[in-house]
Amino acid sequence: MSYPSNDPFPDAPASSEDSGPEAGGQAGSGSQAGKGGQKPHQRLLKSKGFVPTVVVVGLALFVLLSSRLVGRPPQIDSITPTSGKPGDVMIIDATGRRRMALARQPYSTLVAGIYSTKPGVLATPHGMDDPRLAGEVPLAIVGIVPCKVSAENGPIQAGDLLVTSATPGYAMKGTDHSRMLGAVVGKALGSLVSGKGVIEVLVTLQ
Repeated sequence: MSYPSNDPFPDAPASSEDSGPEAGGQAGSGSQAGKGGQKPHQRLLKSKGFVPTVVVVGLALFVLLSSRLVGRPPQIDSITPTSGKPGDVMIIDATGRRRMALARQPYSTLVAGIYSTKPGVLATPHGMDDPRLAGEVPLAIVGIVPCKVSAENGPIQAGDLLVTSATPGYAMKGTDHSRMLGAVVGKALGSLVSGKGVIEVLVTLQ
C-alpha cells in the first residue's frame, strides 16, 4: 500500500550528489538525500540570499499594487521648517539647516518640492509629539499634489515639465532645455491657458 508523500516537490529529480554509486550505493533505495541530508529544493530555501530577495520583491509588489488601487503614486513627504502656503513650490534655503524657502527665480536648481496639503508619509527627525513639529510644514517630494502654476512662459498642457518661475512659489512650463537639468519639479497633470492657477502635478524631481 502506498501513502501520499508530504514532499512539496515529489517529482524533483535527484542530483548526481544525491544518488548513484557515489552516494554509497543507495541509488535504488529511493533516497534523495544529498549534502547534510537535504534535497535540492531544501538547500535553495535555506540559501543565504533567498529569503531577503523574497522580502524585497514582496515589498515592491505591495507598493506597486497600492499605487494602482488608489490611482496615484504613493506620496512621500519630508517635514521641513519653512514659511509658505499649500501648493507653493519650495527651494532649499542655503542660509539654514533643513530649511526651505519660496522659489523666486526661474529654473532654480535648488528646487526641493511642493508644499503638501495632505501628506501620506511623513519623514522627520522629530517624534510625532515633539513641539518643534508645529513650526514645520510637509514638503511633497514624490506623489501627486496641487501646485501653483503660472503661464508666464507659455500655456501649460498636461505632460509639460515644470520648473520654478519668477513669481514666488509658482511653477511654469520649462522650455529652455539647457537650463532644465536639476531644475524640474514635476510633470503637469492639468492645463493652464493664461494667468495663474492651481493644477495637480506629479512631483518628479530631476
